[in-house]
Amino acid sequence: MSEVVVRNNRAMVTIDGFFRASVSVVINAELETAIRNGCQKVIFDFASAAFIDSPSLKVILKTFDSMGFDNVSIINVKRDGKIHKSFIRYQLENYISSFI
Repeated sequence: MSEVVVRNNRAMVTIDGFFRASVSVVINAELETAIRNGCQKVIFDFASAAFIDSPSLKVILKTFDSMGFDNVSIINVKRDGKIHKSFIRYQLENYISSFI
């Protein structure tokens, strides 16, 4: 199950399985609430992710736009996997902090 956990003004977005439009709506709403409540950093963890679609990538882009590139991290992306290729396609590869 994908989820957003906020601790100490940091939101950890753990993506589990398929990050699809239906999941991205929930994640986006939770992130908007966290940001309104003073969240200063957002980390997207893709260690357990298998797939990402365009609406979900837009949630990440929207987060970068609202928080700034220095305050958002993308971690644990499987190198050369489907998700990595999606990030390349959307020119987000340089914002991946760590690969697995």
